Amino acid sequence: MAGDVRDGGWKVSSRCESTSCVEVRLEPDHVVVRASADEGAPRLVFLPGDWQAFVAMLKDRHSR
Repeated sequence: MAGDVRDGGWKVSSRCESTSCVEVRLEPDHVVVRASADEGAPRLVFLPGDWQAFVAMLKDRHSR
């Protein structure tokens, strides 16, 4: 994932042009996603295979 690495290993897309973006942190056995605008909000946690499938689905929908 291209982008800036923030404190705590959070990555934000290089395409993010505001504070309302999604941040991702890669852990050894899972991927954590949070809203950059509200760092204290609930987070989504994916298993690596589920994250890969989710990203592939988004890329497929975006290419249509």
